[in-house]
Amino acid sequence: MPGGAGPPPFGGVGQYWEAIAAARPPVCPIASPLPPPAPTTRRLDSTRATGPPARWSPILLFGYVIQSRRRIQESVSTVDVINGSTTDDEREVANRRAAGEAIGSRNRTRRWVLRALGLLLSPARTKRAIATTALGGGASQCRSAPRIIVLRPDHLGDVLLSRPAIELLLAALPEVEITVAVGPWSVPALKGLPVRLAIFPFPGFTRIARSGRLAPYTALLAFAARLRREKYCAALVLRPDHWWGALAAAVAGVPVRVGHATPETSPFLTRSVEPSADEHATDSAVRAVRTLLSALGAPPDVRAAPSVRFTPSRAGLDEADAWISGNLGIRRPAVAIHPGAGALLKLWPPSRWAMLADLLSERAAVVLTGGSAEADLVVEIRTLARNAPPAVTDMGWDTLAGLYRRLDLVVGADSGPLHLAAAVGTPTVRIYGPTDPRVYGPRGKPDRHVALQSGLPCVPCGDLVSPPCGYLQNPPCLAAIPIEEMRAAARRLLEAAE
Repeated sequence: MPGGAGPPPFGGVGQYWEAIAAARPPVCPIASPLPPPAPTTRRLDSTRATGPPARWSPILLFGYVIQSRRRIQESVSTVDVINGSTTDDEREVANRRAAGEAIGSRNRTRRWVLRALGLLLSPARTKRAIATTALGGGASQCRSAPRIIVLRPDHLGDVLLSRPAIELLLAALPEVEITVAVGPWSVPALKGLPVRLAIFPFPGFTRIARSGRLAPYTALLAFAARLRREKYCAALVLRPDHWWGALAAAVAGVPVRVGHATPETSPFLTRSVEPSADEHATDSAVRAVRTLLSALGAPPDVRAAPSVRFTPSRAGLDEADAWISGNLGIRRPAVAIHPGAGALLKLWPPSRWAMLADLLSERAAVVLTGGSAEADLVVEIRTLARNAPPAVTDMGWDTLAGLYRRLDLVVGADSGPLHLAAAVGTPTVRIYGPTDPRVYGPRGKPDRHVALQSGLPCVPCGDLVSPPCGYLQNPPCLAAIPIEEMRAAARRLLEAAE
């Protein structure tokens, strides 16, 4: 970089992309301390919420919630004061800091409120039910027709990574009816599993604006009423921080509730699994299943958990073959680029994907894939590429699985389709920014999958809402991954497959 000086920590996004792409070594925007607030502004550290009342009485709890909400409002309103008295760079830093403080304060308030609710929902009658609940034990719903509900509200990729845990549960308890509650968006990921599906649009996962402040809690009560009617003897919450599902199971009076010991969910669980920061999501789900089996008094299952796999149907393969014949012909090798992901902080800019497509097209046929919501992104990449590759944005999950199975390589971001490609046995190259590849990385043979990540000290922060760098899109941790590194990884895998 000119004169050896790095880019300003919070400069314009476009300028920072150009600067950090050329930096050697990459510069992390949080490696140096943030500039102090201007003298005319108020320090936002004062908005941090303190702990909850030592004794949980309704009056003290109400007062604590009101106090915390007031502090959240103060942190947000402070932005207005800053906006009128500072430069653009200082305003950007202050806005990000204020937003982060507001989110942190809201999360702390929610955590203490959930803890209080957990105390209210654990009376002696629930403890007695837990003591007598086992397969064939004292609880009536477990004696006559034992039923277990598995809660997995996430999207396709996360649900796909949970398949081995669900398969293990099915194999260990063949006589038990297993119901898996998922959102309508992730039903295809469970195709082929002999489970009963309970489809429910879980709040917070619909990727649409919520209809009102009380909507998530109204939905929670409706879901809890459904659980109570269906008389489950156990609930397994596979998403580690899904307090909503754990609370619904507790409200429904499900006797055995197993999940991960996070601050949000622990108050509502009867048995929990200690989370591990570097454990893969699939392994974490398998541990939760083994804990559930122990809680139910089932014999310990010592078999190895199955791998993450997905088999496209014959119809899906036929549709994929027809598309390949009409758009790629017989040219081999063939590579798919899937540029989309479920969060803005996981995305590379379209210009980088276009450059990569041009580089890969020198030695392979390239196709762009995406969902219907990513159609505009795919169109922009095709426009920027010198040789616009064919694209498809209207394939169903089964047909997409067939397409990936027929191709030689799939390249993209941390997303469900990349997990699908690995599940059908196709090599992958992926880029990771805020998310941790140790937790959400590819499953399969290590020599068939490459997960690329920058060496910035803030990686992985694991925060897709308010990361410490303050970026809400085009984060520096992805900017620091060179295009040439992506191309080199893709070529290595293609040559190994020849």
